[in-house]
Parts: sequence; C-alpha cells; structure tokens
Amino acid sequence: TKTPAHSPASRRAVRLPAAPETARLKAELHTQFLERRNSMSDQVAYRIEEHLACDVLVIGSGMAGLCAAIQAGRGGCDTILIEKDPLLGGNAGPLLGVHISGAHSFHPYASETGIIGEIEEEAAWLRTKIRTHGFHYNIAQQWDSLLKRLCEEAGVTVLRRHLGKLPIMNGTRIQAVVVEDVATFKTKRVDVAVAVIEASGDGHVAAEAGASFRMGREAKSEYGERSAPEVADGVTMGTSLTALVRKAREPVEFIPPPGTPPFEPGYGFAGTKAMTDCLYKHSSSHTGDEFCFLWH
Repeated sequence: TKTPAHSPASRRAVRLPAAPETARLKAELHTQFLERRNSMSDQVAYRIEEHLACDVLVIGSGMAGLCAAIQAGRGGCDTILIEKDPLLGGNAGPLLGVHISGAHSFHPYASETGIIGEIEEEAAWLRTKIRTHGFHYNIAQQWDSLLKRLCEEAGVTVLRRHLGKLPIMNGTRIQAVVVEDVATFKTKRVDVAVAVIEASGDGHVAAEAGASFRMGREAKSEYGERSAPEVADGVTMGTSLTALVRKAREPVEFIPPPGTPPFEPGYGFAGTKAMTDCLYKHSSSHTGDEFCFLWH
C-alpha cells in the first residue's frame, strides 16, 4: 500500500535540510518570487480599467497613514491616500471609534505634538468627538469629515473603498500598485514615482513586495522600553469586536453558540479575574443606562 504524500508518515520520512542549505533555499525562493513579480504585467494579472499616478501612495487611513499623507502633501508631493472602508480614521474612525490614546490620556499636563496634535486640537475645537459612558468611544460622523478636510487642505487625493491588492515591482522598488475599487468593482493601477507608504492593518502590499517585517514584541533591551518583555516574543494585538447595545422594553433572550465563554460585565484591570478569564475583557455595562458598549 502506498503512503499518501500528505500523510503524517510521509512527512516524518522527509529529511530536513541543514541550516546553510535552508538559508540557500530561502534565498532562491525569494529570488524566484521577485522575478515572478517583476515579470507579471497588469494586463496578464488583472484587467486594468483606470490608470492613476502620484508621487506618494499611502495605503490605510489610520492615524499613521493619515499623518504620513498630510505631511507628504504639505511637502509638495502629489499624494494619494487609499482606504478600504467607507470612512476615514482606521480604528480611530467612526466605524470602530477607538479614541487616539496619546500622552494626554495618561497625564493632565501632557499633550501630543505635530500633526496628531493638530488633529486633536481641531477636533476639540469643532466638538467632533463624543464621550460615551465609561469609555471614550467616538462614533461621530463629523470626525470623518474633519479628517477628510485636513487631507484636502494638504492637497491629498482621498480614495475611499479602495483596497491595495498587488505591487508591481521594478527590481526591489514598487513602481505601481494594483488597487481594487470595492464600491464599483473596478481594478485600477496607481503608478508611484517616489514611495509607497504601507500603513494598512495587515501590510499585505509590503509583504507581497518582499519587504522585511517582524511580528511580535521586541525585547526590553532593544529600545529600552520599560513595559517591554525581557525576551522578544510573538505576542501581537488581538482583534476587537465592538457592539452598541440598547436597552429593550422587555427581556430579549439570547442563546449563544455552543462553546461561547460566559459573559462577565465590567472593565477588566490587570490581575483581576475579568482580565484573565473573561472573553469580554473591556466590557462597559451599566444597567441603568439607555445604551452601553461591549468591547472584546
């Protein structure tokens, strides 16, 4: 009887290459990857329906990408900012509403500087942020309008509902990016003269371009951060699930799927049972309120 190629027995029979050989194989695969990327034409991979061009392309409109786009525009670069969602701001935008938690959040006499400080001050002046009970969630649509105006004032072209899909390489340089307009299902090519700033949440375009990256937390000795672990590890941020819950006139039965951890309301501080055992580690539940946020 032949052993299937995917069986555990067949996998155990494979001889693992020595460390130098592994490094050589990795280098060859990376070279083949770059050659394949460089040889791909947009006509073969995608049917390009629109061509755009810019000096700087910024992928992602979170606070990092937004500040990068504004600075590039102010510096005289023809800049395009693409965002896959309909609203700007990333996690700090109205779709999720996590506030900008900078120095001012932890010290009464501290504040942010630079572009992020400008955004915070302008938002406070225009009252484009709302405070929810217990947490500083901001779901105001005016926040999106403010970010859009700041980009326009810097000369940045904002393309909402646009997803960066594939880099087109020239050697080790990104010369263009294939972008999908998810609202109209049109595929576009953006030619880039100077730089691509990958500020999306997943870094897909940068990874496809062969850029080096790291995942996890660096050791405390690397940058001298007092809150960093002693030894580098692979721990990353989790995924947030946010719900706005309104009070009903009568009880509404909810039957969770099998295997769902028990719901334990309350904000979980480090070292408490809610933080270590509860799935809903940052839930804000106030029985007397009209609504509350659930955040996992």
